Amino acid sequence: MKRKTFVVLTACLLCLTLLGGIAYASFSLGIYRNFADLSENETVDVDYRITSNDKNSGTTIFTVHGGGIAKGTSELAAALADRGGFNLYLFEGIKPADNLNLHITSTQFDEPAAINMIENSNTAVSFIGTKEETAMLTYVGGQNQLLARLIKLHLQAAGFNVQDAPYIPTNIAGTLSSNIVNKNKLLFDTYKLGGVQIAVSKGMRDALLKDDAYFQSYVTNINNALSSSWPLAVETLKPHPNNASPSSMARQNANENAAFNRSDTDIDKTIKEVLQYDFNSPKELIDKLKEETKK
Repeated sequence: MKRKTFVVLTACLLCLTLLGGIAYASFSLGIYRNFADLSENETVDVDYRITSNDKNSGTTIFTVHGGGIAKGTSELAAALADRGGFNLYLFEGIKPADNLNLHITSTQFDEPAAINMIENSNTAVSFIGTKEETAMLTYVGGQNQLLARLIKLHLQAAGFNVQDAPYIPTNIAGTLSSNIVNKNKLLFDTYKLGGVQIAVSKGMRDALLKDDAYFQSYVTNINNALSSSWPLAVETLKPHPNNASPSSMARQNANENAAFNRSDTDIDKTIKEVLQYDFNSPKELIDKLKEETKK
């Protein structure tokens, strides 16, 4: 484990990076602004299909770009939900052609069943596709950077090529609050962490669909992050009033019925501190998290 070194990019390099965003951009906008617009012009179960399976889990796995919109995202979401016993939501294009016309960005997708399921979930994970034809890449993003890092570490430990979603103006970072994946419940009814968006390149999705063992390994490792590492992280972050200092007890009592400012919370500070380090395994991250929460 080592602390990350942050380098200030020059203006020239930043410009090149922004231009490079074209290479990993998600799919271009479809022709519809939102679900109401789409549903007025397309026919359910003819042009598109919605699957909503609420298993009373605290975790929802979903894609709003399933079926022919971004092939492979439905299969990944369904397999992960089945493996972990999680809720599942799929919006799938099923037209004979031109399914990209059904693409609604994750920041504009507002189909009521999807919104309801995610708003009632503690944890939300979405799959989207990126355009790279041959690259075998997975990008992890979303507001919940701690869970994103755990997913990244689990996948990397199994040999998958995983990168942080670029936090520059691209459409795969998944950090905007308007993104449906970040509309899940507050952690401990107080802390805004959001969800995780997993962007999978076309080359990677094609490879996963062609090799079942490869596919199952990919799904298993994401499930391990969600079912094993993430519960440990949540338990570690959980406030324990009996062990809290007088100052933190006073703050807790003063804010009992109100949400903390996210940027000022102890949890947020702890997560930011932990994420400054590089880790070789999920266990290293959890151990560091435990160390920081004891301070």
